[in-house]
Amino acid sequence: MRRLRVALLLLALVLVAAACGSSSKQPSAAQLARGKKVFLSAGCGRCHSLGAANAKGIVGGPLDGLKFNEDFVEQRVRFGGGGMPQFQHRLSDADIKAVSAFVSKASGG
Repeated sequence: MRRLRVALLLLALVLVAAACGSSSKQPSAAQLARGKKVFLSAGCGRCHSLGAANAKGIVGGPLDGLKFNEDFVEQRVRFGGGGMPQFQHRLSDADIKAVSAFVSKASGG
């Protein structure tokens, strides 16, 4: 029984380590293009300025040069915060991931 617990613990650690490593994967050109399309179609540019999207919004502030981490952007898009509305019920998971990758990359993150 003890060996089984140790084996399960080691398996869990390997899976966690693999998951952590996968978050550093660079987004593909297709994912970035999809993210830009989502940024524009979801109205992100009405509030935020972002040079890569030629967006000039001022309410939510500029995104250029802020070096946002992709996980931070995803959480903010999904759940909102700091005056930003949540988009978890308006965008698909794939769209949220794509726009998060795009904003992170475009902001210098």
